[in-house]
Amino acid sequence: MKIALTAALSLTALVFCAAPAGAQQPGTAAYNSVFLPAHGVGDTRSSGSGGRWGAVAASGVVSGAWVNASDQQEAENAALQQCRENGGDDCALVTSYSNPCVAVASINSGESYPWAAAATMSEVRSMVRSRCARSGASCEIIYQYCRR
Repeated sequence: MKIALTAALSLTALVFCAAPAGAQQPGTAAYNSVFLPAHGVGDTRSSGSGGRWGAVAASGVVSGAWVNASDQQEAENAALQQCRENGGDDCALVTSYSNPCVAVASINSGESYPWAAAATMSEVRSMVRSRCARSGASCEIIYQYCRR
């Protein structure tokens, strides 16, 4: 009886110790899924149900934007569609984002579209103005949004 109990305990220990610790193994869904503030990408909270995405598309001075999409592809498709519905002939995606705040500017009525996404609107505006100033051309913020 003692030998059988010892063998059963040894087998149990072997099974539990030999089982892979799948939670943080490379190639698993959970690998690198929790970011620490030291990583520079936020806090340790999960983004919840897939996060919220936004996107901006433009064609010259015509633009389209979409916010609170469940995924990046949905946001991009909706922004392009809205740009076309607003009269854009050759709408192109300017940016998609998951940050809470975004701003997009237009240089020379659609020559290019400097943009920024960050945690606060003041930070976003400052970043866009800085990018506009580097161009040396006429620049105007054409879209801004901050989710709060």
